[in-house]
Order: sequence, then C-alpha cells, then structure tokens
Amino acid sequence: MTAIELTTCWAPVPIRWRYVQPGDVIAGKGGLLLVARIGLESPTEWAVTIAEHGYYVVDPDEMVSVLVPIPERDAGALTVEQLGAVVIGRRTAGAA
Repeated sequence: MTAIELTTCWAPVPIRWRYVQPGDVIAGKGGLLLVARIGLESPTEWAVTIAEHGYYVVDPDEMVSVLVPIPERDAGALTVEQLGAVVIGRRTAGAA
C-alpha cells in the first residue's frame, strides 16, 4: 500500500457515544451507518438518529466503533506510546 492509499483508508476506533458527532460513520451490525443527529435525551441517555435507519436511545458511556482516518488513529497511538500522552476522551468539534 502506498502512502497516498494509506491516507484514504479508515479504521474503526472504539469511542463512547457521548463523543460521536453528526457526520460520523459507525461500524454497526448492519454495516456502515451514518450518524445524522445526536444529542442529550435525558441525563443518562442520548438520542441518535442514524440516516435511513431511524431514531435510537443509547447509553452515552457505551462504546461504538467510529471510522477515523488511519493517519489520525496512528498519530493518537504514537503520541501515547512515544510521548506518554494520556487520552482524556474528548474530541474537538468537526473531527471525523
């Protein structure tokens, strides 16, 4: 695989539902699913709308596999491994 091909590849990364954002693609039981909308339903539940699949209520601390670019996944792993970074579980707005 060339470096150019690698930058266009995506890998599933486990992320808590509370950090999933609209536009994220998740690896679900039925294949790849696009998150259309997500938000607080109650203090212990989040409402998620999956494009073409409907509305669901999920536990915000439950893990889900979100597809991220491989370079982003590898950069996160490298900073933890080589620099001792600590993952605090926060995503910035607009991150894929």
